[in-house]
Amino acid sequence: MARQRSPNRDRAFDIFKEHNGNIQNREIANILETPEKTISGWKVKDKWNEKLNGVLQTKIRSTPKEKKKRGAPKGSKNALGNKGGHGGPVGNKKAEKFGFFSKYLPEDTLEIIEAIDEKDPLDIIWENIQIQYAAILRAQNIMHVKNKDEMIKEVKKKKEAYSDNGESNEIEYEFQFAWDRQATFL
Repeated sequence: MARQRSPNRDRAFDIFKEHNGNIQNREIANILETPEKTISGWKVKDKWNEKLNGVLQTKIRSTPKEKKKRGAPKGSKNALGNKGGHGGPVGNKKAEKFGFFSKYLPEDTLEIIEAIDEKDPLDIIWENIQIQYAAILRAQNIMHVKNKDEMIKEVKKKKEAYSDNGESNEIEYEFQFAWDRQATFL
């Protein structure tokens, strides 16, 4: 089943139109509480600039030789430093990576991955250290053993039966000793 189109997608274009294209993707993202990369993707896929100008351009098909002759438009700085190839610097696997992800992951998960891709790897490592450290401290609080004789008794199973002879109650307990809790924590 195809994924349902986000209602924010059309609203984002409406906001873009209201500002005659003079609004940044970040501002639209803030208004709609949507990731900026999502807005950027919609803008490209739905060709907002072309729609706004009333021009839908078709791709020019040409041979590699003609492309080389034509080159970049005068004054274009988009391809500075690019030695050719297929649109990105040598070794760029971004399209391959996100194309693969988009095939198997839900849209919200893909947006999270795209947001992570913008983060500095050192920040990600530091955040993971903080999360692990907090988990250790919280576990210490939960699993704290006051002394070696401490024991926790919890009801594991409770069974009640009624018959003509009367009622019978059967309760099964689970015991957790101090050494067991400490070993589990470690």
